[in-house]
Amino acid sequence: MVIKKRSSTGCLICRRRKKKCDEVKPTCTACKRNFLECIWPNSSNTKDGKVGKKISQVESEDTKFNITHLKLKHRIKYTRTSDLRMEVYVKRRSDELYLYDGKKLQKITKFPRELPPLPKDSTSRYIKYHEKNLLKDECWNSIAPLDLELKEFPFVDIPDGLTIPPYELETPTEEEEKRYIDILQRYHRNEILDDTFFQGVDLESFIFYTCLTGFIPKLGTQYTSPELTVGATFVPFVSFNPIMRQVFLCCGATFLAWKDFDRFQRFSDDYFVSSVNLLRDYMSANPQYYNEDWIFGSTQLLCIRVKNAFFGTVDDSVKFLSDSYKVISHRYFDNRVINPHERMFVESFIYHYSISVLCAKDISKLPSPFVIFKELNKALSCPVYNCENVLEWMKNPVLGSCLDIFEIIAKLSYIARLSMPLTTTWLLKVVQLRNICIKYKHPMPEQPMKEIEWFNFRINSMVGLLTAKSCYLFASKMIDFDNFDAHSSPVKECVKEIIQHFKEIPEGHQIWGILSWTMLVSGSFCTDPEDQDYILQLINKMAETAHSYVGVKMTRFLHDVWNHSDTVTGANGTDISTHKNNINHLFDRERLSQVDM
Repeated sequence: MVIKKRSSTGCLICRRRKKKCDEVKPTCTACKRNFLECIWPNSSNTKDGKVGKKISQVESEDTKFNITHLKLKHRIKYTRTSDLRMEVYVKRRSDELYLYDGKKLQKITKFPRELPPLPKDSTSRYIKYHEKNLLKDECWNSIAPLDLELKEFPFVDIPDGLTIPPYELETPTEEEEKRYIDILQRYHRNEILDDTFFQGVDLESFIFYTCLTGFIPKLGTQYTSPELTVGATFVPFVSFNPIMRQVFLCCGATFLAWKDFDRFQRFSDDYFVSSVNLLRDYMSANPQYYNEDWIFGSTQLLCIRVKNAFFGTVDDSVKFLSDSYKVISHRYFDNRVINPHERMFVESFIYHYSISVLCAKDISKLPSPFVIFKELNKALSCPVYNCENVLEWMKNPVLGSCLDIFEIIAKLSYIARLSMPLTTTWLLKVVQLRNICIKYKHPMPEQPMKEIEWFNFRINSMVGLLTAKSCYLFASKMIDFDNFDAHSSPVKECVKEIIQHFKEIPEGHQIWGILSWTMLVSGSFCTDPEDQDYILQLINKMAETAHSYVGVKMTRFLHDVWNHSDTVTGANGTDISTHKNNINHLFDRERLSQVDM
């Protein structure tokens, strides 16, 4: 028997993972199978994987796309008339940043390297807004530290036997794939398809294919390590688990129902019921279910599916979050080493937990954010296998450098569930959180970054800034609940700053996927019709990209806030009807429960 030794001339990813490489270019079999970006050294003679000093002119013209490789995508050919629209930023060997518009690369020559800070306390009018009503006491300047202590990202070498096992996904024939692509492109153009388009089409295979190539890629929100992408973390488990396959079918049908409700909504509902029943039965029969990675991934996907579905409610999604928390509480509080996919699952939970606290009627099965983030800090401190050479800010695959701001979101949302006005104890906590927002500064990376990394870091930091300002307004309302005036000049100025930050985020960037809470809360404070219209445009674009009915629910809520009628008696005794923002809707659980972000 011939023993094949581990390659010393294979791709850099296989070398780092200490795995065999078949050296198939441009993407080796191992990277294709594990949804990794296959990277090759510039010189085949450079065994240590370092970039050679001399690069030929031909090599320098190669274009590197930072897109996750999916096994099913390697044969997809998009035509010029496909009308697929997305914004792609690429870099060449020289590390220069380009924008690809579908026809050519346009070099970005001017690239701002500074971010606007929050106004200082001494110069900001809106930060001083309520001080005239507050007692002159040191408590108003107090700040309590957040529970998430984001430390240096630890790495360890990956031992044999702890990687995701090799897997194979069902691959449609070339003819089937052409049919699938044609149908999806027609849906993208908002065409109405009759039954003739589906003659001879295996709907289950088509739905599964749509989940892999449509639903799953839309979940990605960050520029991160190939090991931490959505495709690399969620997809591998579906090949060997029939229950998770049902979950994927449910998500794929929900994604399609956005474009063809009559045809695919029944599939979405049927697959959902089947998935939930199978999952509950398995968990009941296996007390150690929390050791299964696919359970963790499935509960997160079902939570997302409920949020996107037409009939989904926030309380339904919270049930799956409580299942995810049970997994977390059993697995990650002993500082055990985790895999990259587990890091993705934990952070996905943090995001959905944080934005759900405000809207859900019942969160009794979830712990308080004043407890859970102390526990989650232990999980996020676990070393992660196989993610070496990752920039510090890229370590968080869902929230990036603004992970800490979602702790503030969760805590403010939790306090907003209490009776208003607040008692002294809770009022102090809100003041402390508001002071954190006032002093919030985006983290500055210590490591040097390439242009495309800086570009995405800057966008991620902008999310932190505008969300901090939205949290500031939300906290200010709670501090001065009865007298807060959304129409005051300082509040309007703050809203204008938030709108400006929104405009600095590229329209097609995936980061919009984590801005739903920020859009809803900041939108509630908008009093200018132009600003209101802009927020609605953002929500509609986000919903269209994600194929999610959450946009409809958020829009309806904001219209209720903006169109609140207030009747007063005039000097002559006649009733005068006026429209004024009713920010109190942000504290109305009955209304909020109709919104599932």
